[in-house]
Amino acid sequence: MVDQKERYGRDIGLFLVLALAYRIGFFLAMPRVIAVDAIRYAETAQQLGAGDFPGLDIRIPMLYPAICALVHGFVGDLELACRLVSLMASALLVAPVYVLARALHGLRAARIAALVVSIWPWLADFGSRVAPESLYVLLWFSSLWAFARSIRHGGWWLLAAPASFFLLHLCRPEGTFLLLAAPLGGLILCARTKNHSTRRLVPYILISGVLLAGYACAIWAVSGDVTIAPRVPSVGAGAQFLYDRGLLVLRSLATLMNEQLPVMLGVVLLLFAGAGFFARGERVRDGRLESFVLFFAVAQLCLAAASSYAHPRYIMPLIVCVLLWSARGIDLVSGQARGLAHGRLLGRLPVAAVVAFMGLAAAGAVAHERLAPVPQTPREYKIAGLWMKRNLEPGLVMVRKPQIGYYADMPTVGPADGVGISETVALARKCGARYLVIDERYTARMIPGLAPLLDPKNAPAALELIKADLSPYPTARVVVYRIIGEKESAADGN
Repeated sequence: MVDQKERYGRDIGLFLVLALAYRIGFFLAMPRVIAVDAIRYAETAQQLGAGDFPGLDIRIPMLYPAICALVHGFVGDLELACRLVSLMASALLVAPVYVLARALHGLRAARIAALVVSIWPWLADFGSRVAPESLYVLLWFSSLWAFARSIRHGGWWLLAAPASFFLLHLCRPEGTFLLLAAPLGGLILCARTKNHSTRRLVPYILISGVLLAGYACAIWAVSGDVTIAPRVPSVGAGAQFLYDRGLLVLRSLATLMNEQLPVMLGVVLLLFAGAGFFARGERVRDGRLESFVLFFAVAQLCLAAASSYAHPRYIMPLIVCVLLWSARGIDLVSGQARGLAHGRLLGRLPVAAVVAFMGLAAAGAVAHERLAPVPQTPREYKIAGLWMKRNLEPGLVMVRKPQIGYYADMPTVGPADGVGISETVALARKCGARYLVIDERYTARMIPGLAPLLDPKNAPAALELIKADLSPYPTARVVVYRIIGEKESAADGN
């Protein structure tokens, strides 16, 4: 470890204030609509708050919804409570990133890494969503730091390490594998040491075992299943999955490495990461701790690829990990530039370039959301759903995107793909749906046979128009129909 004599509190406090202010600004500038996957977390939080434990879907990791349920006790709006949890977790990320970067590469690199985390639009974006990713990446870096401290210093860190990894396990399915793999990563820190640090792995293993056993008992009490990770397949099922979809996993890995990682980092951070990883410098670098961090970064990449969904949010910890070496590269290049003519000015250019890059990215995102004829966020879903909640009696809604039903506080069922109007009406009657909602953004494109219903003139007699258009955007219309039952239709015919 390096720079241990310097105080950490002032730096972390300043960067935390910056990160929090930046995320609040981003939160206010970017109106959000809950995503499809996020609805499950919000509903789980609502169930936890109401004490409906038997009705819980145990496949949903419980930590994020549980914290959201607690915050919901102080904040009346559940969606806002969930977003505030993400915002605070995203802002707090600067603390573990700072201390880890400082241990790896020194004070200047730590300050650069904390600065970038504070103003990174991508992290701020997830900090304004209903999603567990911000909490997961916070716990990911906190767990690595606590585990490294437990191996090297012992003390209360021997309790903090298994506790933080257990929380990681409760946050996302990948956390289970990382918790189990942590002792292997710990061997990297223990190798060739003379202080018997290998013995410090024993408390981690024992405490983790007790925590997992308690969790398995809780799952058994709620669901009757004995498992520590409901969404993780058994060894046999996992092996069969890899055998059946191995090619898809390899494609996912290639996409994550060749497309998602470079795009999310951007050319500036990627170039500095190469310099930080390969270049030698006068400053001390903790090679053993670097190997420890890389072990978990590679593990996260493999787990993300194994899911076969090549989405950048699954490698968020890996992307932030690369930033640790980008910060070192910026520090090295700045140091070399300071030795040139006009060095005082040139030495600041690398940091200025990164800040400018982040500023342009943030401005572009906000401009696209605020100035484009149709915002990227489907705000018309929230507008339509809230109107339905205020003006219509509750009932089952047939709609392609369930966000409308979420805001209407009504259950939803989706229309079948590749069908026409008559088949959809028949399915809606069979399901007992009361309303049919057609939106131009997705339904009309994904199910072309229903696109004519955007014009009420094309609606059959079985559909009664309620609202011709609830959207303020001309090319993102939302049309609401009432589905007339067969008996009612026959009575009208007579």
